[in-house]
Amino acid sequence: MLLGSWVASAALVVFTAVQRLSDNPPSGGTALAGQIGGLIALAACAAGFARTQWLLFRGITRSGFIYTLLGLGLLPAAWATPNAAPAFGLAAALAAFGRARAAIVWVWGAALFVALYRSGGRSSQVPVTNALAEIVVMAVIFATLTHFAVTLDRLERAREQLARHRIDQERERVNRDLHDIMGRTLVTAALRTQTMLRTLPDTQTDSPSLAQSHARRELLAVQDALRSGQEQVRALTASATLSDWHDEIEVARVLCDRVGIRFLIDPRVTPGPEHATTAGLVVRETVTFALAHSRAGFIEVTGTRQDDATIITIRHDGTAPLEQDQALPARVREALRRSDARATVIDDGAYRELRLELPDRREGTS
Repeated sequence: MLLGSWVASAALVVFTAVQRLSDNPPSGGTALAGQIGGLIALAACAAGFARTQWLLFRGITRSGFIYTLLGLGLLPAAWATPNAAPAFGLAAALAAFGRARAAIVWVWGAALFVALYRSGGRSSQVPVTNALAEIVVMAVIFATLTHFAVTLDRLERAREQLARHRIDQERERVNRDLHDIMGRTLVTAALRTQTMLRTLPDTQTDSPSLAQSHARRELLAVQDALRSGQEQVRALTASATLSDWHDEIEVARVLCDRVGIRFLIDPRVTPGPEHATTAGLVVRETVTFALAHSRAGFIEVTGTRQDDATIITIRHDGTAPLEQDQALPARVREALRRSDARATVIDDGAYRELRLELPDRREGTS
């Protein structure tokens, strides 16, 4: 959709240049300079609108740039060489701004165009109403193409998010089933172990044989193992359903490939086993944010060693406005707290960077 819009813009510039310089050649140096200046302004507006479309495609709105584009498009009317240049500024305002703001911009843009056209475009044989109608039609067409392109991209990313959500739901279902099956099995085994222990003589009050003493020790060890297994199953099913670091990286790579985001990772980046789940969760949430709130062109994962910690940096160019809670949702903050890790979000307007600091696990800590 965007490519078709760019081709149409280029064709409009070429057609206007051929028509003005070949079919209706200007007479006199001043008229020729005006025509060339108007064509340059038209080409600059077409290029600026393409840039605006790409920014909107990534979830970025540059109001100052759009106003500059609209002002540049109105200049040819004052040079007695009116053309379709204002259409690009009006289309950018219609695609980027809200309804009320776009309506105000359109009213002021149309009024300025009419005033400049009547004062500077006396030599034009096209009535001002016809010229304005052509500009409005082209602006609506370009704005509609831009809106369709952005909407289709959002739908594609939403489809990938829903697919990932369904995978998470299936994991949670398997998790619950596993908890029920393993929980019942372990409880049953623990009860039978306790029953068997009661049938054996006590080493403190009775005089069991060597075989009975050995069997009692083994059953006590089994009972401890069952109790530990119950605690592990309970902890596993109570925590967030996540794969390990390598699985999350592979899922992120495939997901980015599907929506056209370059995913770059330093192969030397590997967190320790005690932080693999936390690091995988941070990667998952960062990729999810880039899909849901912006249109990133790339996501880069790098890592370094600093003092007694591993530093993992996740950097991308999806710079849609966000709150701190969006960059670090509650589940991420809780995981960071449990693992004694720290995360910092840095946004310089062009790139967003999440710096994850994973301290080495010291002996004697858990």
